[in-house]
Amino acid sequence: MRKNITILQIEKVQRRTLRSINGLRHLGYDERLHRAGFSDLVTRRTRGDLIQQFKLSHGAEQINWPFFDNTPSKNLKY
Repeated sequence: MRKNITILQIEKVQRRTLRSINGLRHLGYDERLHRAGFSDLVTRRTRGDLIQQFKLSHGAEQINWPFFDNTPSKNLKY
């Protein structure tokens, strides 16, 4: 049976990894993320979801599920 990995567990690994980088140990978590060029997991997932939705709505990618309407919308504002 596969274990469910929560956001907190993944963030814990990221915190531990960033803490191990020399030169970043003395900084807070948010500053370590910024200096390393990372963002927190929730932000990364949200960004990924938005990018995927953009691709789907503009016809760059398609999902071939019979119950999913994957035709690009013509009424989007930019």
